[in-house]
Amino acid sequence: MSNFRQFCVDNVEAKYILENVEADELLELNEALDEIQVKLDELFGLDKLGKKISDLSKKGDEKVSKAKESAKETIETGKKVVKGIAKDTVGKAWDDAKEVAKSHKEIAQATGEKLVKISGEAKAAFQKIYSKIKDASEEQKKTLAELEPLFLKLQDGKTVNGADSLKILASILSAGPSGEIPTYKSYVKALEKIRTTGGFSSYKVSIKKI
Repeated sequence: MSNFRQFCVDNVEAKYILENVEADELLELNEALDEIQVKLDELFGLDKLGKKISDLSKKGDEKVSKAKESAKETIETGKKVVKGIAKDTVGKAWDDAKEVAKSHKEIAQATGEKLVKISGEAKAAFQKIYSKIKDASEEQKKTLAELEPLFLKLQDGKTVNGADSLKILASILSAGPSGEIPTYKSYVKALEKIRTTGGFSSYKVSIKKI
């Protein structure tokens, strides 16, 4: 039941992030998610899958870039229409605008699915990393001390969301190649990177406003 409850929370978070992310930040968010996914695949010994996901993400990136360029062209076309140049371009401008909107919607939906998937996997990987506490150095113990409340929450079957979710993602990104506990310096660096990433940064601001 706790896993299902967390899954629901992750879905709500994903929806909230996508509602607040700017269109031009969508690509940046996707790049961050792909980086985390590849890291998760490494931790779970799925390097080939990580490469496959990375290849698929490139296609998504191209689609976003194309959509952004099309949007720019549509705006320029609209300006020309206002000046009275070629009435038949009005229809094309609207068609282009609708196509861009459709493309962004498809990308946003795919991004939401990735967010939920990665969130669930990250929590499992986080507990795997934290279990290595007995082998931790002093520097690694500093990281563990900050993350301990989250670990205990998950152990008790409680849900984790908001800023806590970002901390878990940061611990994954900064973990060693075989899932070693990250040093505090590398953890803080990864956390700052996530917090300033388009989408995640919007979410952080929104959370503060509540």
